[in-house]
Amino acid sequence: MNDRRIYFTQAIGIAGKIASITLRKALIATSAILLGTSLLKAQSFDLVNGVTNYGWLDQHSLDNINSNNFIGNEACVPTSSVNAFTYLQNTYGSIFGTNLSGSSYAEWVNTDQELINLYGTQARTATNGGGTTPQNFVNGIQSYIQSNGFASDISISSMYSSQASVTNSFNSNSTITIPFIETALEDNAALLVSIDYTGTNGGGHEILVNGLQWNGTDSGTLYFVDPLDPSQQYNGTNVLGPTLQTESESFTKTNGELLLTYSQLHDNNLTNSPPNPADDTIIAQAYVRGGLSLTVVPEPSTYALLALGALFLIIALSRRSSPLTPRVE
Repeated sequence: MNDRRIYFTQAIGIAGKIASITLRKALIATSAILLGTSLLKAQSFDLVNGVTNYGWLDQHSLDNINSNNFIGNEACVPTSSVNAFTYLQNTYGSIFGTNLSGSSYAEWVNTDQELINLYGTQARTATNGGGTTPQNFVNGIQSYIQSNGFASDISISSMYSSQASVTNSFNSNSTITIPFIETALEDNAALLVSIDYTGTNGGGHEILVNGLQWNGTDSGTLYFVDPLDPSQQYNGTNVLGPTLQTESESFTKTNGELLLTYSQLHDNNLTNSPPNPADDTIIAQAYVRGGLSLTVVPEPSTYALLALGALFLIIALSRRSSPLTPRVE
């Protein structure tokens, strides 16, 4: 009987661990928000999600639509959003099908156009720097997900610094942290990251992060899909795919902020002459100001299956470890 109690206790512990995975990750994310930049995981981190599931929509594909007034140069936020939605579709096809971004490049462009209107993305003018404000981005992506009927399937979390502040119920209004990035990657979330260039001309950009190698203290390597150069192959104005992964030249924590340096396409792959990807690049340096993650919420049936599996495990271990003995009257 003692053996049976031991195995029964162990099985209960296993079931408890399975049931607590989501809660544990939620606590990690909450702690990161509450403690801000002071909270860093002591151990190193190394996780790069496969880039093949991400979309390869090039933001300059929007230049070919006359009504956009060549808005492609400022369409990094909606374009990265489309590539993020494509990732969710490919990763969780049973939930989303192709209803988030579409099933072809032309449909990705149409979705991008819809998001441009929803986000209020503006072309650059003499008096307007153009682009998408963080507030419009957060509100717009929430509205898009709700309008497509997936509000209960996608959990939205965000962290933005005071330089790119957002007022929203699910936003922490604090500088993005390494634990926030780590948690999103561990959860297979689509992670959109906003950066602000350090140069005198200023400006910002939006990238779609798919991996991080971090040494546990103050430096590492960031992996992402850049909407300025998201594809491995081009043919004139045709973007052929597959997805191109960009790797940072450096990614460090400097004076409490995350500083990213990478080789960025200087021109436009849709107009550059072959070979592509183009080699006309510059070294871009920018602070990571914010991040927004789209995490798929497990369906109730998933929890039910976990509970049922744990129950069968308990029964199997109990029977195998200690067969019933004859009852003594």
